[in-house]
Amino acid sequence: MRVHHIGYAVMDIEKTSAVFEKLGYAGGAIAEDELRKVRIRFLRNGSECVELVAPLAEDAPIKTTLKNMRGATPYHICYCTGDIEAECLTLRKLGWVQTEKPAPAPAIGGRKVVFLYHKDAGLIELVED
Repeated sequence: MRVHHIGYAVMDIEKTSAVFEKLGYAGGAIAEDELRKVRIRFLRNGSECVELVAPLAEDAPIKTTLKNMRGATPYHICYCTGDIEAECLTLRKLGWVQTEKPAPAPAIGGRKVVFLYHKDAGLIELVED
């Protein structure tokens, strides 16, 4: 699997975008993902990509990450896979816990994504390419 992006939990996409833009990143439009209750913006610097993820609602799960970390923080790495279902099965056999079913993500053109957690490695996301 290759890295697609690093996800950052942020409170304010516009403020954090300005910080990353000073580091040479440029981004696209902000997308809303109502299923996950977040606003998302991807920023690129050459082949490197970061995803800024901010709460869309008061009960957005990302708020827990922001509270626990006391502010903006990287919190997941996303990997590309050709077959998300098969990759989930393989990872589950290796001790990863799937936190949700694969579902379309509006910010990535509706491609399927899924999150998995491992107590010794943290949170990862898979995106089907």
